[in-house]
Amino acid sequence: MGYKYGLLLSTKKVLKQECLMANRMLTALALLLLFLCASAVAQADPGIRDTLRIDSVQTDAGIQTVVDVSFYNNETLCGRVSSV
Repeated sequence: MGYKYGLLLSTKKVLKQECLMANRMLTALALLLLFLCASAVAQADPGIRDTLRIDSVQTDAGIQTVVDVSFYNNETLCGRVSSV
């Protein structure tokens, strides 16, 4: 009976190792598919440069000033369309 128990224990160890290996392989496959799908969905910029301009201002300390910031983007930002 002790031999059967020892055999059963080693069989459990083998099954556990096989499950761990299967989990690692499935995880690697999932990461590979995620990477491939993400790179396939990624789009190239159509060639129009996105632009951000910040004007410079010289002022003295303690005086409130306004700094103009303008930007141009050829794609929608956060689902909102903004015009400058």
